Amino acid sequence: MEPTPAPRICSVEGCEAPLRASNTIGRCRPHSYVPAAGDVCGADGCETVLRKDNTTGFCTPHRRAKNRPGPVPKRRFTNRVFKDRACEDCGADFAPANPAQKRCTDCRDGRERPSRSRPEDQWDVCSVDGCDAKLRTSNTTGQCYPHRDFIADRPVCAVDGCDSPLRKDNGTGYCKAHKFATDRVPVRICAADGCDNHLRADNESGYCGPHGWQTATTRASRERFYAVLREQSAERRRQRPFCSADGCTNRLRSDNSSGRCAEHVIYIPSSIDWAVCSVDGCEARIRPDNSLGRCMEHRSLCWDADNPAPECGEPGCGRTLYRGNQTGFCGDHRDHDEYNRRYYDRNQADLREYARQYREDHAEEHRAYTRAWNAANPAARQAMHARRRQRVEADMDDLDRLLSALYRQAIERDPCYYCNSPITDHVDHFFPLSKGGTDHFWNLVRACAKDNLSKQAICGTKYKLLLLSGG
Repeated sequence: MEPTPAPRICSVEGCEAPLRASNTIGRCRPHSYVPAAGDVCGADGCETVLRKDNTTGFCTPHRRAKNRPGPVPKRRFTNRVFKDRACEDCGADFAPANPAQKRCTDCRDGRERPSRSRPEDQWDVCSVDGCDAKLRTSNTTGQCYPHRDFIADRPVCAVDGCDSPLRKDNGTGYCKAHKFATDRVPVRICAADGCDNHLRADNESGYCGPHGWQTATTRASRERFYAVLREQSAERRRQRPFCSADGCTNRLRSDNSSGRCAEHVIYIPSSIDWAVCSVDGCEARIRPDNSLGRCMEHRSLCWDADNPAPECGEPGCGRTLYRGNQTGFCGDHRDHDEYNRRYYDRNQADLREYARQYREDHAEEHRAYTRAWNAANPAARQAMHARRRQRVEADMDDLDRLLSALYRQAIERDPCYYCNSPITDHVDHFFPLSKGGTDHFWNLVRACAKDNLSKQAICGTKYKLLLLSGG
């Protein structure tokens, strides 16, 4: 049996990492890029070993020039390297940074360059008096930047005390602040005490609008006006009749129809013989022309000697019912739903006419309420449509439904039956479904959205006559 060979270790000094049998470079993974010669960083005092593929000569911390010890060399913007050459001034060899460099850095920095500035006597100066600013060669105005808009003998605003210069194209003779005539008028203050309102240029009274009544002319005019009103009011008061009550001197209003003032509106001469309410225990006086024999509080009760007052049908209630009660119960114990149903049955025609008139008088409000209710009650809306479909198809067989569907397709491009509009979006039932109409093909017409929604439950013939008559 052959002896086992000794394991190989990394060839880098101080590293004893074992190597795999397939390793061919003789170094472990951490030192796989260390060159055999052992190159180190070129920065002073740095002995970091460089990787084999390092081309800068510096480690990662000193790769940038500013991180290296000592002075930072000038940055080169190209990687090209040019051949060393001799300086023209001192003859020393140096590495040029570009092919046109002929002098070393020391000679270039210490060389005196000729001045490009012009002599003092060749500079042009600003033409404005007192300004010695130098002008550029490209200056064509003869004035420096602060005086570029300066105009000799420039006119100023014509308003006294205003020295604002005017522009060359100003044709009014006034500056921007005094452009309008109202701005050139001296500011006047209202003459009223404590009022600082400015007055208009055409104001002649010396007072602003809120205090215009303080002028003598205005006060006299107001006094004359109110004197006339007081005289007219006194004359109308003198023409009013007196109250018809004995000894009353109050005047009556022009719309008084009773002939008595407010204090005697229920006045009855004392010579009239008063009657008393016929209800037991009630001593209220009633008018002589009262045919019921009961006061205001008991006039709705239906009892008398031959017909005693009925009581509420709820056991233990004992309340007396009024003469117009038709339910047999008082207000607290009657069935409101049953009462409302009976009331609707008795007044069905009047309630429908009232509802129709209300919808016509409040059309926009009714439409808004309907839209809000439909949006809030989608299930009820679907159930209503389902009941409508059942009512429509109640008297139709399969053939009728097929003819109805085919007829809808046939009249799809027909104009509106009522106004002949070419744009039609609805199919209308000529005889309304609510009035007994059906969904048969002979009851279908094409209609625009406006006519179909306006027609509602009106017969087609009546609606067309309304359109022709302008209704």
